[in-house]
Amino acid sequence: MKTSPYYIYMAPFFESGNAQLIEQAKKDYRKMYKREWKKVKRKAVKEITLALSSNEYKEIKEASEKHHTKVSPFIKKASIAYIRKVFIVPNETAIEKIIQILKMMYISTENYIEEGGNDILGKKILSQLDMWEKEIRVALINPLSFEQFVKKYIEEHREEKQHLLTLLNTL
Repeated sequence: MKTSPYYIYMAPFFESGNAQLIEQAKKDYRKMYKREWKKVKRKAVKEITLALSSNEYKEIKEASEKHHTKVSPFIKKASIAYIRKVFIVPNETAIEKIIQILKMMYISTENYIEEGGNDILGKKILSQLDMWEKEIRVALINPLSFEQFVKKYIEEHREEKQHLLTLLNTL
């Protein structure tokens, strides 16, 4: 015996054999199912409505197109990124392609070493490729904030700290 909620609801209509009743029951069941589904979804996922001027919408739409996404997902990503103080990747596909190419170069170099190539040179190249992949990930996916960049620059160029501070104070 079938025990799905759909079958239990529809069984009396199927037994009646009336095609019009069955069609109407299917529509009614779909409405009930969708209403319950939306009720559960509303509890789990909060929705908001946003009113924008034409200029604001145009600006957001252009930014979303640059990021290869639709407006609503872009607003969500941008809002969360702002709160978390992280960067929104403009073109994730292009970045993944770059990283994939680096991985392919890494694998090719490993194959070169395994086939009897220059072991010392191969290991240097592998090390360099690994470092580049990490740097590219940071630079393109999660770049440093301005403050982080300035602090890092000052740490690496201590002799220029006073010059940089003078420059920043003039702004």
